[in-house]
Amino acid sequence: MKYTALCILIIFDILFSCNPKSELAGAIVSLPLKIVDGFGPFQADYVLISPEYTADNSRGSVWVKTYLPVTGIPSNWKSVVKSMVTFDYRQLIYQNFHAGNISQQEYKSFQKSWEWTPDEKYLSKKPIKCFVYVIRGMDATGKIAVMIDINNDLDFKDEHPFYPESANFGHAMRNYSKITKVSYEIFSEGKVELRRLPMIVKHVADQPLNRDYLYSIPQYAQTILRHDGRDYELAIRRGFSAPDYESPEIVLLSKSDSIKKYNFFDGIGKGELLSVGTSPNQVTYRNKGVDPDHKTLQLEIVEEDKKLYSTQIGYQFKPLESKEFATGKMIRTSAYKGKYIFIDFWGTWCKPCVEELPDLQKTYQAINKNKIEFISIACLDSPVKLSGFLKKNPLPWTQILSDSTNRLVETYGVQGFPFNLIIGPDGKIVARNLHNKDLKKKLVELSE
Repeated sequence: MKYTALCILIIFDILFSCNPKSELAGAIVSLPLKIVDGFGPFQADYVLISPEYTADNSRGSVWVKTYLPVTGIPSNWKSVVKSMVTFDYRQLIYQNFHAGNISQQEYKSFQKSWEWTPDEKYLSKKPIKCFVYVIRGMDATGKIAVMIDINNDLDFKDEHPFYPESANFGHAMRNYSKITKVSYEIFSEGKVELRRLPMIVKHVADQPLNRDYLYSIPQYAQTILRHDGRDYELAIRRGFSAPDYESPEIVLLSKSDSIKKYNFFDGIGKGELLSVGTSPNQVTYRNKGVDPDHKTLQLEIVEEDKKLYSTQIGYQFKPLESKEFATGKMIRTSAYKGKYIFIDFWGTWCKPCVEELPDLQKTYQAINKNKIEFISIACLDSPVKLSGFLKKNPLPWTQILSDSTNRLVETYGVQGFPFNLIIGPDGKIVARNLHNKDLKKKLVELSE
């Protein structure tokens, strides 16, 4: 039997009123989602519109056979750049493997690196348009124009060129005057469905050539959590690069959110904790993510008597125990009782992470090392890459590699990089995701 969203909430209200919290621990609450256009309470995030790779590019050669020919490009355009903007990479890989465009070895490599077990119930062997094509080029006026294949027919003769709005990276990104609704396909419950998404394209003049055109999908989700006779309005980050809920951060909305805009990691990430209500009726939920097929947010009621670990400020950090990369020495956060611990999740492949290292080294030199311990955890890297990087760029503090054995990325639910935490002497997190001047100020203050 299927219940309406209202019935689900009412039934949950009755259950919660009649049962002790301990009996409800582990129960999953499914909240129906409403999709809303716009950035809402979240920071406006944009993604690079990458030019198609060429066969001689070792980094992108695997993608070349996935590209499709397009027609209708204006004959008077010069320096044309063609881009496939992909909304579902798993579907793209899956369909191209079955079409023979991706080898068995490459397919297995994607599965391993993404820790992905393809589920045929949610993937189509028959190719679907899980992407949209965007082209740009210099028109007869000498300006760079852009066209989007709005109806996704791989033909631009029925599309209209436009000149994207300009912005500086990090500024004026929330504001936009032109939005385009594009068509794409998904595979759901055994059939292909046509969907539409809002899309914004911007030219970012302060970025290098071929890194200066960005796109965003301004959509997020909302739902209501009902508890103890009160409705709590939640906003969920859908993902402004694709509608995939890969990083479904939750924000508990309040009046102040008409001004505040939540950056990544400011909200309640997957695996983190959301508390509502007041004692003795307060309840804590764990964000279990979004079920995209049923369009529901999944919250798990947690047992409050149990010691709760999270990467959120104010919660206990789950004790870390792993080997130091170079020496094999066992590193335990429990050995640093009485000290602050700065933990940095990074990767040699992550440009923003690497760009932060010079400032981080200066900060390390400035702090009182008797009061603060530094630990870096290299993520989504290989021993060879990390070793090579550290030989060229020696770092004077502890380095740990997150791998398939210690699974530190999964253990701490890291959703993006760079990401860092400061743990207090009592094991509770006192700050997270501070960078550059803000990070140095905080660490120097704590080491005084």
